[in-house]
Amino acid sequence: MDIDKLIKRTTLANLVSATLVIVGMSYCWFTKNTDG
Repeated sequence: MDIDKLIKRTTLANLVSATLVIVGMSYCWFTKNTDG
């Protein structure tokens, strides 16, 4: 089992999910504020 590959894959998955969460939150905040 290649630990280095596993760590890189996990880090990439964490980055992707964190980005999705931030985008989702920004989108919700943006739509809430433009709705008035």
